[in-house]
Amino acid sequence: MDELLIEPEPTERELGTAPIKPLFARYAAITFAGMLAQMVMVVLEGLIIGNGLGPLGLAAVTVILPLELLNLALGGALGMGTAAAAGQRLGSGDTAGAQKVFNQGFWLAAYLLVALSAGIALFAPRLGSRLPARVTIREQKTRWGSCSRKGNLNFNWKLIRAPQEALDYVVVHELCHLYEFNHSPGFWRMVESVLPDYEQWKRWLAQHGQNL
Repeated sequence: MDELLIEPEPTERELGTAPIKPLFARYAAITFAGMLAQMVMVVLEGLIIGNGLGPLGLAAVTVILPLELLNLALGGALGMGTAAAAGQRLGSGDTAGAQKVFNQGFWLAAYLLVALSAGIALFAPRLGSRLPARVTIREQKTRWGSCSRKGNLNFNWKLIRAPQEALDYVVVHELCHLYEFNHSPGFWRMVESVLPDYEQWKRWLAQHGQNL
């Protein structure tokens, strides 16, 4: 006996047909709920760790916080870019292309997150006790990285295309700016103390960086 399969009726794409204001309100509410849940998690985390482990536990959370912020920054940067690129392809009816963009964005985010987090965790203790206040991934046309007076580190997302050694050089370079906010001989000695071959990867970025 043949089975009778009922095909679902195609539904309209709400992003192209529904009113803008209700759609914006719905997606904004979802985003707000996620941010609120994160705030509650941070408060509960502090209460539980503070009561259970005391000052040392809270200090450990403070040390890990920059890596957590790096995760959020990376997710936001590549997430928004991936969503925009995938949305363009979906709008043109290219479902396969949208899926490809999503897959690439996901694995790029995972790789860059692991690489930068590992670099900061590995090299920061070798330089001293300072950690970045915040880490951000962004589009930068003329810089591979930067460090603000407040201790915020910014990295160019295109580093994902560079060799790991070049990425390590940029990480160490910006971590050293937490101690030396210049490019004095003392600064370069500090870089060399961690990466003796840093000049090789500095030259590599100068020669090949524009093609990344």
